[in-house]
Amino acid sequence: MTRDEQVVGWLGSACHGPTRWGTFAVFGEPGAAEIMAEQGFDFLLVDLQHGLLDWADVATFTRAIENVGAAPLVRVPSADAASVGRALDLGAWAVVVPMIETGEQARQMVAATQYPPRGTRSFGPIRGRAAADDAARCFVMVETVAGVENVDEIAAVDGILGVFVGPTDLGISLGIGSAYEVGEPSHDNAIRTVADACARAGVVAAIQTGSSAEATVRASQGFNLVSMRSDAALLRGAAAEMLSAVR
Repeated sequence: MTRDEQVVGWLGSACHGPTRWGTFAVFGEPGAAEIMAEQGFDFLLVDLQHGLLDWADVATFTRAIENVGAAPLVRVPSADAASVGRALDLGAWAVVVPMIETGEQARQMVAATQYPPRGTRSFGPIRGRAAADDAARCFVMVETVAGVENVDEIAAVDGILGVFVGPTDLGISLGIGSAYEVGEPSHDNAIRTVADACARAGVVAAIQTGSSAEATVRASQGFNLVSMRSDAALLRGAAAEMLSAVR
């Protein structure tokens, strides 16, 4: 199977089959991302928004993750077309765009993943055009009350791959804070609203979670892609657990 066939197949089947599990890569070290991918995660999210890495690292990260058999996704720093195209040029199978609140914003980001006449993406010489470039490759993040209110319009945007819930920012937007309780009514209702909108539109429902218990809940609510914590958080937790066992 060629790389192109692998990417197209993964993207095209993301709405179907068993839940896919992933985590965020925030360390500026591709070896850490490779170790995480080796544990069997289906995807890793290279985090350019909050992570300790820069654009110069992205191609190395995507290759390291891909070579182990996981899908490299890239969260871009902000909702701008240049960042979206650049992430794809550097090997991202799909991009994750933060803080989207309207259908029009989502349309602009989807257009940034597609070449003319369908979209606005500029051709980059690092990777030649491929069949994967015609696939849906854009996740948009819904992280605010406004985004939830407009999620049906967002999920219905032509060419979108899916909607990715950022639950911590959503908790802040709802006024309950960043340390949300799983099952808190207003928070949980907002999350279910996104999952339901994705199901109606036939696109991927994705979400970040803070624990395996929460991840299991979100999968049961219909989320197709579930990210669990980050490499940094998992390292911190493992170190604390080991030390507490001997002290």
